[in-house]
Amino acid sequence: MIIQSVSDLQRIQNKLENEVSYMTPIFVDQHLHPCLNELSSLHILFDDSEYACIPFNHPDGIPLSIDITNAKKIVTLYKREILHAFPTVNQDKIDDVASILHLNAQTIPEVREYYTPNIQRTLQQFQFKNLHLSVPLMVWMEYAHKLLGYVRDTYRKEIPQAYKFINNTVIPTLATIERCGMHVDYNLLQEHFGNDSRRYTKNYMVHTEYNPYTSTGRPSNKYGGINFAALNKTDGSRKVFDSRFGEDGVLIQLDYEAFHLRLVGNQLQYKMPSTSVHTYLAEQYYGTSTITTEQYEKSKQRTFALMYGMHDDVGSVEFFHKVKDYTNQLWEVYQELGFVVGSYNKKITVDTPTPNKVFNYTVQWMETAEAMTRISSVCEFLRDSLTKPILYTYDALNGCHRWFFVLALLQSSISLDI
Repeated sequence: MIIQSVSDLQRIQNKLENEVSYMTPIFVDQHLHPCLNELSSLHILFDDSEYACIPFNHPDGIPLSIDITNAKKIVTLYKREILHAFPTVNQDKIDDVASILHLNAQTIPEVREYYTPNIQRTLQQFQFKNLHLSVPLMVWMEYAHKLLGYVRDTYRKEIPQAYKFINNTVIPTLATIERCGMHVDYNLLQEHFGNDSRRYTKNYMVHTEYNPYTSTGRPSNKYGGINFAALNKTDGSRKVFDSRFGEDGVLIQLDYEAFHLRLVGNQLQYKMPSTSVHTYLAEQYYGTSTITTEQYEKSKQRTFALMYGMHDDVGSVEFFHKVKDYTNQLWEVYQELGFVVGSYNKKITVDTPTPNKVFNYTVQWMETAEAMTRISSVCEFLRDSLTKPILYTYDALNGCHRWFFVLALLQSSISLDI
C-alpha cells in the first residue's frame, strides 16, 4: 500500500522499530550517485508480508518521510544505498544481502531483472533528468515488491563466514570514501572523459562507486564511465581531480611500500626489513649493496614475476623458496577441499584454478582485509575533520585537506606499518 496518512506512517514506524524489515530505495535521478541523489520513494516489506511504499518525492503521492534511525534490523540488497540515503542510520543494523550471495558463491541479480516492461522501456528510450519520477509509483511498487520478496528469501539462508567483517567493516568504509567525493575541473573532465561525464557530477564533485563483490574480494571502482582504480598516469587525466579547497588545499597519497611482499612475509613468519623491501631483494639478486636505479627497476619486475609464478628460478633467495612452498601448500588444500580459507575465515574459490591463481586470490584477499581494517580506523579518526579520504586503490589511500592531512595522520595513534 502507498502510505498517505500520518497514522499509517506512524504504524509503519513502530513496525520498523520492533520487527525485521526488508527495504529498497528508489532514487529520483537515474544518473546521480546515491549520495548526491534524493529519494523518490522507499519500499518496505515485513515478515508478515505487509508491504509499504513511502513517497518521499514522487508526484503520485503526498510527500512523506520516515525515520529509520531506530530500526530494529534492515535487510537490503545493497547496504551502501541505504547508508547514502540515510547517513545517520546505525550501519550495524543493516544487512547486505549481496554480500551473503557473493560469499556463498551465488550470482547477485541485476536489479533490472525485476524491472517491469514499463520501466525498461522508459529507461531505454529517455535520458532526461529525474527520469525515475516519470514512472508511475504503482509500477515501481510492482518492481520493488518482487525484489524485496527475493531479498527476504535469500536472507533466510545460511550466513557465511567473513560476512560480519564485510558487512560491518568493508561496505561502510567504502561508503564513507564514496560519500566524501572527488572535486573535479569540469573542462578537464569533459576533455578526458567526454561530455556525458558532466551528468554524473554535482557542484564540481564526482563520487566513486566501489564493487566489493569481485572474484578475488578486491574492490573494483568505477562510476560514470571513469575507472578510478586504473587512472592513466601519462595522459593527463589525473589532473581532472583537484582539491576542493583550491590553492589552500592539497591532495595526498599514502601507500605501502611492497604491500604484498610484506603481507606474505608476515604470513610466512619471514622478517622483512624496515627499509625498502625492493632494495633488499635487489641486493640478493645482484649480490651487491650498491643498487643502481636500473637494477632497482629490473628487480621489481623480477620480484613480481617470481611472486606470481611467471618465473620459476628463485635462485638462492630464501623468501621466494618459502613463497613457493606456501603456494604448493595452498594448492594441496585446494585440491582436497575445493577452496582455501583466507583472512576472517573467508572461503576462497577460483575459476579454472591453478597453484599460482589460488595463491594470487589468497594474497589479494589478504591485501583487501588488511587495508580495509586499517582504512576503517583512519576514516573513524577523520570523521569530524576537514580531512577527507577520497580514494582507495588497493595499497593506497588518497586524501584531501587544507595542508593538514599528513600531520593529522602522523599525530594519530593509528599505526600504518605492517
